[in-house]
Amino acid sequence: MHHGMFTSMQSKIPDPVERVEEQWSHAGKLFLASIAALYFELLVIRYIGTEIRVFTNLKNIPLMACFFGLGLGMILGKPRRHFLLLFPLIGLILFSATRYAQWLHLANVDLMWTYDLSQHVAGTLALRVISTFEFIGLVMGFCALIVSFFVVLGGFVGGPLRYVPGLMGYGVNLAGSLAGALLFSIAAFLNFGPVIWLLVGFALLVPLVRGKWQLVLFLVTIAAVAKPEPNTFWSPYSRIDFVPLTPPSGSTKVAAYSLVTNHLWHQWAADLSPDFLLRYPQATPNALIAPYADLVYRLVPNPRNVLVLGSGTGNDVAGALRHGAQHIDAVESIHRFCGWACDSIPRLYSRNTAPDRRSRISPNDQAKIRSHRICLSRLHQSAEWPFVRAVG
Repeated sequence: MHHGMFTSMQSKIPDPVERVEEQWSHAGKLFLASIAALYFELLVIRYIGTEIRVFTNLKNIPLMACFFGLGLGMILGKPRRHFLLLFPLIGLILFSATRYAQWLHLANVDLMWTYDLSQHVAGTLALRVISTFEFIGLVMGFCALIVSFFVVLGGFVGGPLRYVPGLMGYGVNLAGSLAGALLFSIAAFLNFGPVIWLLVGFALLVPLVRGKWQLVLFLVTIAAVAKPEPNTFWSPYSRIDFVPLTPPSGSTKVAAYSLVTNHLWHQWAADLSPDFLLRYPQATPNALIAPYADLVYRLVPNPRNVLVLGSGTGNDVAGALRHGAQHIDAVESIHRFCGWACDSIPRLYSRNTAPDRRSRISPNDQAKIRSHRICLSRLHQSAEWPFVRAVG
């Protein structure tokens, strides 16, 4: 009898090798889940903050919702089956509502500059109440979606964390979190947009979910977000829309573009050449910009060397060329402008400048020098000179 009990107890003692292998298996899942959690946290803050105005100004709200969801999920541990089934559906609703916020009239709900909850400051009490409830409903609705989504992500982290020794688990979680932040930073730096963001994020979740229903909904979400948006680009920190404006009466060519960042107007790119302004003196916004663009050259006529800090859409660079500058250093932080200058923007100012005049790049690093030099060489060799942009 005693011999049998001893044999039974001995059989329950875990093999040290198996125990180590099991710990490393859980550590691998913890690392992957930590990457996904921080990656989606940055994705949600960036994407929702870009598309919905209230979260542009109050970025801490989605941040706190992410934290709350992650913490709650880690406390609850491994996600239960019904949570896993709802998880991709919540993601579909969250990211589709963000993508189509303009169509759903969600994008412009915001605080006034006075921190008044109502946008109908001069309206009736009823309008103010409606606007207030609209604001609260939007914030609470998105917070509920974010918390629900991150509860599952937190469960993916909390489940394996319980089976990994304390210090080791903390280190793996920290390393995965840093890797997730780095991964999203690389995606942003490479000018990728929401489609690639979600594609990478859902790819991280595939080993953690492993269900056909979930995978199908992940693909549906990517397809919903992937609807093309003409003239929309993503820089490392902004959504940029370059929108052609209606040509002036009597002309069929686009003479100005509106540059919109994160759905807020930023600046114009316009044909300010003397020939165009003589032909279309009432053209808008061209006639409005011209006095400001030429003001500095009334104070310093015919400059030889010009430095443009923040060359933006190129109005100042073009102005320097029109006024006889022989050498221009133009500094701009948004790499995308160079691509537009070379490929996307038709001629916006008259080719009345000597062909030997050039705008030189002031680079921040050697890697950017090469790509911008190639771009500018293409720009100068073009038969039609587009708006000159030098991006550093």
